[in-house]
Amino acid sequence: MIVAREHVKALVDRLSDEQVKALWIFLNAMVWPEVEISSVEIIAIRPREHASD
Repeated sequence: MIVAREHVKALVDRLSDEQVKALWIFLNAMVWPEVEISSVEIIAIRPREHASD
């Protein structure tokens, strides 16, 4: 079944504000998936503890 964007937009228009907020969470996760960070990158971006010592 092919779903046209217009059909999805029409359904979204029928949602309450709270439902749209919930949908936003799901859509964000689908569009911007989490990025895996290597252990080397974690060390590089982690703030140094006691940097002034």
